[in-house]
Amino acid sequence: MNTCSIDFPSDVSEIEAAEFTTRPGVAIPVPRIAEAPVALECRHYVTLEVSHRRQFCIGSVVHLHARPGIIDPERLRVNLDAYKPVARLFGNLYARLGEKFALKRQSFAEWQAENGVDAAAGRAEPNS
Repeated sequence: MNTCSIDFPSDVSEIEAAEFTTRPGVAIPVPRIAEAPVALECRHYVTLEVSHRRQFCIGSVVHLHARPGIIDPERLRVNLDAYKPVARLFGNLYARLGEKFALKRQSFAEWQAENGVDAAAGRAEPNS
């Protein structure tokens, strides 16, 4: 991953420098990195110019490649113990996934009940 962040001249292949190999795409005629634990084949929808040096590309995933054990084929959920993602923070800082926890998303009604909010008036009910 770090090798591919080097600003190589246009005549130097990042793939070869990193000693990676490629495999052909299934739905999109673009190769993917064979060693990647997960690879997405995407169809381009639109590119937004955020600034003169930044673009934001939007597309849709049309095919997913994943190492065996990373995606549960029945539930289509990621097995984080098998995937072991790395997150880029900023600059040269990265992080590994630490302790996992669940945080149940509340409904509006649950939030109202927990916070004593009157739905009709949109304000907290006075305590009795």
